[in-house]
Amino acid sequence: MFDYHTHTQFNDGANTVDEMIEAAISLNMTEIGISDHFGHYPTDDSNSFCIFISMEDYFKDLNRAKEKYKDKIKVKATLELDTYLETVREMTSLINSFHPDYILGGIHQFNGIGYRDQSTFSEICEYDYEVYLEELIKIVKTGTLDIVAHYFDYKSYYDFKDESMFYDLYKELVQAMEDNNCIPEMNTSCFNTSFLGVTFKEDPNLFFWKECAKRDIPVIITSDSHDVPFFLTSAYKNYFRAKDILQRAGVKYTATFTDRKMTIEEIKY
Repeated sequence: MFDYHTHTQFNDGANTVDEMIEAAISLNMTEIGISDHFGHYPTDDSNSFCIFISMEDYFKDLNRAKEKYKDKIKVKATLELDTYLETVREMTSLINSFHPDYILGGIHQFNGIGYRDQSTFSEICEYDYEVYLEELIKIVKTGTLDIVAHYFDYKSYYDFKDESMFYDLYKELVQAMEDNNCIPEMNTSCFNTSFLGVTFKEDPNLFFWKECAKRDIPVIITSDSHDVPFFLTSAYKNYFRAKDILQRAGVKYTATFTDRKMTIEEIKY
């Protein structure tokens, strides 16, 4: 069991790097990825959802933690990139200069809807999710990401009556991931009734995960934990819930990363 999507006090998390790592150790995890937010909104730097951090201080602290805990757990250093097509190449090039273990990326703000103003989620409709998926596909096709974060983000806030209208886009997204050596996370924060003050509709859609299974694309299970109490309770419980969904979908593989190199492993059900 490992978790590649966690947050700390470097921006919107509640706990220190060491506290999150020690929580992972208490859960007998083999690896933990610290993935605090970083991004560059193309037209409005001052209002970006993602908090700008000192990259030097951040990676210095994660490398310190790698050494401190090396006999107990593998600590992976990365960032969760707030992705925009206009800046994703520039941002991943910057992150690469700090030698991350992987790059996790997802859209947090698009077409005026997103975390910069959480009230905007109430305005979501089918069209918004369609253009969101189209933009995400374009970003994946740049070949800059290792892991796609919460592909379902906009969908979680809207009760779609017939999600099959998006199946062709799901297929295209999965194909783009296969072509660009990129994999999806199953972000288990969608299993909770609310997160960051916003009510979620439960995901995932089995069709998407079955498409991943057809192409033998690895899937990682993540918690998106922003504090230790959530990590120790919901994250642990939801891991096994997610694993059951992946088994029903026929997903066979997961993966780990070191120095942006992927190692594929068979999931033991």
